[in-house]
Amino acid sequence: MDIVFAADDNYAAYLCVAAKSVEAAHPDTEIRFHVLDAGISEENRAAVAANLRGGGVISAL
Repeated sequence: MDIVFAADDNYAAYLCVAAKSVEAAHPDTEIRFHVLDAGISEENRAAVAANLRGGGVISAL
């Protein structure tokens, strides 16, 4: 499943919550998150990836 988010640093924490919710609802599904990056810091990007199942698959666009 591919999911696209658009986010900046102000939305990074909410992006993490939304992604975790999707993972919880689909535990047996491979999920790829794509982020339209409007200014997410490397620190926040790493924090989001660290909280996803298996480190997550996030591509910043």
